[in-house]
Amino acid sequence: MKFILQINENNEIFIERNFSPLVEEGIGILDRGVLYLESYEALYLIYKNRAYLYKGNSQLGFNEALPFLINIDQRCWEKFLTYNFFKDKGFLIKRGYGKNCDFLIYEKGKSKENNIAKYMIKILFEGKSMDIKDFDRILDFSRKMRKGLILALVDSNGDITAYEASKIKL
Repeated sequence: MKFILQINENNEIFIERNFSPLVEEGIGILDRGVLYLESYEALYLIYKNRAYLYKGNSQLGFNEALPFLINIDQRCWEKFLTYNFFKDKGFLIKRGYGKNCDFLIYEKGKSKENNIAKYMIKILFEGKSMDIKDFDRILDFSRKMRKGLILALVDSNGDITAYEASKIKL
């Protein structure tokens, strides 16, 4: 069974029926009987051939959905690549909070309700520098949130390499 995703006039992506398998996988946010998805979650489902996406009466395949969703969220592509990378490795991955945390990642095989996110993920691009003060601020933020920090490095081919970052005292 494929899921039917729709985009409303506010460019929100949602599904109204038969979404319980997605909720069990930790996909989307349930609000008053409707499951709302992030752009990268919708792209992931389309990419995995698990969903159709409709804007009005028009169906958007992956190649049509990508530029449309990038107009909604400029970081959709990098988020999709990172989301796909960790989902394929069996992790539960959810939207993060603020500009310091792109995603939260939970232990493999456990639901969000049964555990606390162990790591936060920050997406970086290969060849693009980050100010050391910004990096230090993100590390401090992760420690304050009691989470490890994973840097997801996106290379020019769209491949992801994940690094765990931490501070040491000398």
